Amino acid sequence: MSSMLSHLLRASCAQPSGLTRLSAILGCLSVLNVGFLMGSFFGSASVEAQELLRAPSPRVEGEWSLGESGLIPPSDSTKRLRYWVVEGAKTSALRARLSADAGLDFGLLVGFDPQRGSGLAVHFHRGSARLEAVTGPSASDITPLTEFEAMPNLKKADVIEVFAISTGGSLLVWIFDPDSKRGATLMLAADAELSAGFWGAFVPVKRAAKGHVAAMELVDPCVAELPVPIANSKLFVRVDKKTSRVMALDEEPGEEPLNARDARVVNGRLVEEQGSSRVFEVSAQEWRRLHCGQTRVRGVVTETPFKYLEGADLSSDALDGLTYLSPAGTERFLKHYAARYPDLAQLVELGVTHQGRPIQALVLSRGDPAGKPAILLNSAHHGNEPLSVNFTLDAIRTLLENRDAPETSDWLDRFAIWCLPVVNPDGYAAHMEVSQRMGRKNGLDTNGDGQVQREDGVDLNRNYPFRWGETGEEGSRSRPVHAWYRGASPGSEPETQAVMALARSEHFLASISYHIGNIAILAPYTTEDVESPTPNEAWSVAESVAEGMPSWLDKRVYDVRRNLYTVDGTDQDWLRHETGCVALLVEGSPSSPIKLDERRTAVHAVRQSWIGLLRRSIGPGISGRLVNRSGEPVVAVVSIDEIELHAGEQWTSRCRDGRFHRFVPGPGTYTVRIVTGEESVVRSVVVGDHFESVFIIVDAAATSCDGPLWPPATPYQPPNFAAALPAAACFGGAHGAVKRPQPVAALLPPSALDEPTVTSPTESENTCGCAMRRSRPSWPEACWFMLLLLGASRRGLNRRRG
Repeated sequence: MSSMLSHLLRASCAQPSGLTRLSAILGCLSVLNVGFLMGSFFGSASVEAQELLRAPSPRVEGEWSLGESGLIPPSDSTKRLRYWVVEGAKTSALRARLSADAGLDFGLLVGFDPQRGSGLAVHFHRGSARLEAVTGPSASDITPLTEFEAMPNLKKADVIEVFAISTGGSLLVWIFDPDSKRGATLMLAADAELSAGFWGAFVPVKRAAKGHVAAMELVDPCVAELPVPIANSKLFVRVDKKTSRVMALDEEPGEEPLNARDARVVNGRLVEEQGSSRVFEVSAQEWRRLHCGQTRVRGVVTETPFKYLEGADLSSDALDGLTYLSPAGTERFLKHYAARYPDLAQLVELGVTHQGRPIQALVLSRGDPAGKPAILLNSAHHGNEPLSVNFTLDAIRTLLENRDAPETSDWLDRFAIWCLPVVNPDGYAAHMEVSQRMGRKNGLDTNGDGQVQREDGVDLNRNYPFRWGETGEEGSRSRPVHAWYRGASPGSEPETQAVMALARSEHFLASISYHIGNIAILAPYTTEDVESPTPNEAWSVAESVAEGMPSWLDKRVYDVRRNLYTVDGTDQDWLRHETGCVALLVEGSPSSPIKLDERRTAVHAVRQSWIGLLRRSIGPGISGRLVNRSGEPVVAVVSIDEIELHAGEQWTSRCRDGRFHRFVPGPGTYTVRIVTGEESVVRSVVVGDHFESVFIIVDAAATSCDGPLWPPATPYQPPNFAAALPAAACFGGAHGAVKRPQPVAALLPPSALDEPTVTSPTESENTCGCAMRRSRPSWPEACWFMLLLLGASRRGLNRRRG
């Protein structure tokens, strides 16, 4: 009989505290089976465990028993922690095989101190696992160190193995299926110093255990053979380059104190060099060689940022729209194009995050964007979706690099195209530079402990005021630690407020919010039980965008949907309800791929979404301007009788200039209704394939507003009333009826965007130098307009005489 088995016999036959004599005798009789399991599962490592097991008997709390199948946890539910532990060295490794045929709901203890009731725990519950700090016997004494991590590859496993190692102030836990050829499916890591060397199993407070320990042993990690799934897994280790001279195999020798003569070569990849430390990606086998050798390993990197992934080089300042950029690199990208094309691009700061990062956008327009219809492209509401940032960066690059192509040039003339690559700068920075498991939420320190950790923050795309929290705990969450936490109140976050302020200033004609995780186009309203307008022009716009988009790599198409699952408090629905914006959401890719070819395919496919939106924004639709009899802009409710609204929408003209822009489902005759107070003005408008313009004078006082939210390159001047009518008409029919071309081939650089085919309808030339088609004003409007022009001329003449 092995010495390990002898020890277990002694431990089980001794009188353990907390167990009845009968249980001890049963444990003594059944330990032969347990020893057999340990030997067959773990091989010769059981011999090495003997020297580490010094306790004459296990320390026990609760009714544990050793049966034929192994260590059986208590089946009752109490208010105290129940445990079974044996003593080993602080540097031990715990290897356990857990039976999960009936589910798994208990855990393992490492570095546990029975006297204090403190230590670390690996807690299994409903197919997930997390690390916990135990500081006492009650429920309030257990603090989660990580969130529960789902183990999808282990759901059908009857048996799982756990390998836990304490090293350098870190606890590493691998969990895997011993019968599968797959690698370790999960690695949990947390900064933790072990105060004692007791290791074993436990049952959480107020929980009835499920499953049992089929085998368990303590081993020396520097001697025991690592299981294959673990040996091949990857770790990121940090070493001090002053005290531990380590270099990668493919690294060129440097200067002192690191050179090829005295450096220890590690079979790994150098991922970061910062200050006095270097970070290497190595296999677990290579990590053990360093850890057990003479190299001083400062510790294992417990959270892996996106920048450590091979192929995700964030040090680059590439301008191709394909390279993943750091937060600073994204800011440099925007500044580069603003400086390179000052006549076409203006850099605008919309706000500042909790952590002091600027929320920056680039507005693209030839000439002053203030009087034009505005279109918004935004991404990274969720900072853990880095590829979405590239979708917007690619739009900036494509539009500016092809500024002289006929169709692109026309778009820059017609529209103010707002590009907001990173709505959530704090989350994006956390994901790229701190941990891949962070970034969905923003940088709010939710619990106020002075540190922003994984559980902190607000999901910005659940924080918008429209139907905020109305689905209860289904579409968003009230618990701050949840990934869908909606915030303390509607629109509470600076990032949300920045987008809302911009939208209220610009009254976007249309927008696309880019996301990662699926292949789909979502058209508002996405919130359940909110009825969309009939007919829903937003859906028809989404369908026209989808028609031009290619199928995905796996042949999936970008089909138009209402939603993917229940949501509330989204930017998409708020934009729609607040301003009438046709706000689409494009799920552009299932993930953010590391391989450049996959990234290129995704970016090129999604490029067609904003191209399709800009083409559809040529028309059909109605554009207009409201002024009073003094020529001042007026805010009034603007509706189209043929589009019935059901959700209490009050869509108005834009404050600073009285303009409005609305898509219509297709060509036809539409009734535009303007309501200001008790006055209602109605106009019948015949719409073709383009935007038709109307100019309406109402009896209303001028509306006071703060002017544009953002600072233009030149001081903002209200539009000249005398030139207002031609300016409005220029948008409506500036180039006659435009035939939309076929989808652009997805190439980089985007060479010739297809030239639009221009027809020549009945035209009248105006002072803009463009062709104009518009609704004819009524005789009273025409008379008032002439009187206003005459009055302006007389005032100008009097000023010159004075």
